[in-house]
Amino acid sequence: MAGGAVNPMETIDRRGLFRLGVGGSLAAAAAGLATGCAPEPGVPSDRLFTQSVASGLHSPSEVVLWTRITPEFAESDLQLLWEVASDDSFGNIVRSGSTEADPAADHTAKVLVGGLQPDRSYWYRFRHSVEDSQVGRARTLPAVGASVSSMRFAFGSCQSYNSGYYAAWRDIAARDIDAVLFLGDYIYEAAAINLLGAARDGDLLRTATTLEDYRAKYKIYKSDPDLRAAHEAHPFVPIWDDHEVFNDWDPRAFDREPVRVAAAFQAWFEYQPIWPISDRRIYRDLPWGDLGHVFMLDGRQYRDRHRSDALPVGAMPITEFETAVGRTMLGEAQRQWLLGGLSSAATASTWKVIGNPVMIAPLRVLDLDTPEIRKANPNYLKHAGFYTNSAFDSWDGYVWEARAGVVALGRQRHRQHGVRDR
Repeated sequence: MAGGAVNPMETIDRRGLFRLGVGGSLAAAAAGLATGCAPEPGVPSDRLFTQSVASGLHSPSEVVLWTRITPEFAESDLQLLWEVASDDSFGNIVRSGSTEADPAADHTAKVLVGGLQPDRSYWYRFRHSVEDSQVGRARTLPAVGASVSSMRFAFGSCQSYNSGYYAAWRDIAARDIDAVLFLGDYIYEAAAINLLGAARDGDLLRTATTLEDYRAKYKIYKSDPDLRAAHEAHPFVPIWDDHEVFNDWDPRAFDREPVRVAAAFQAWFEYQPIWPISDRRIYRDLPWGDLGHVFMLDGRQYRDRHRSDALPVGAMPITEFETAVGRTMLGEAQRQWLLGGLSSAATASTWKVIGNPVMIAPLRVLDLDTPEIRKANPNYLKHAGFYTNSAFDSWDGYVWEARAGVVALGRQRHRQHGVRDR
């Protein structure tokens, strides 16, 4: 989807959903695991660390740190020191180490820092012989099962660079939240999308097909000051949708354009603050003490193909192809992982948050599955109607699996409230 929307999802706590709280993790000081005396930091000039820094949520004792250097200003020095402190002035450095801005990864650097305390904010920076990076905030997850009073997230998606300025990121950077859930379309690969946006220039006007093309996109997007500020202020939890590769892609792309898909995946992993789980898997879950559980989904690389006769624009009628039993967006392994995780979380957590890259609500503009039509023809196609998502690329095209998830969640809710399944 094209657009420049980034949407705030405010506080989730025991007293109410979507109520913005006061205080919280941004003001929390982590207990020091070690002490140290840091040298005086240099003044970042935005020459070397043009894409700034970023962190990712990972576990109760670990955080992911990310940065990139601009090699022409590095004076042939690719070594970086990193520091993690319990305060933003770095008076108490609790972890430190070194890494390399890897030329094979477009001079990006990524570190998994362990040995931290759960449910704490930490501040971090990278140091180079030329200059220091900007300071960022990282955060650990609460310990599994720990008593937690709140969880505060923002979520964003579909941030076409040329379509608009990132004022929403500027607002999110100033918010008191725990993390940002990014739900896909971090970049837009297509020249056609850029031509639709007239707010600003800067993104490449050619379509990304090579590794260097995709890397160039990320460098442009991450040069935006408001997006950089959001990354500096909050850890991110990203997943991809389609435009990180190309519009409406599905697993057929692995056979049809394997080199392009591999390049897109490589650039995404290089530029996102995420630590690989296994090969190219990105779906994962983040337990938030006894209060919540976050599930982040991959809606692309395991899905069944969507219809091939879709109109470029306009409404199309749903057919038995979209409503077929067994039709999947998640794939068998991810679906069982999600349903099993939701079932386990039902007894351990109050809130279940699902980070999903495509629309769940039906995009039906003409409803033909009404009680009157159903009464006249009991065998009429369920969910019949015309849908604006003409390719049925979202959950409209995977009715059986969407319904299976709704039924499973309903059963869990009944069990939680002592209602016997019928």
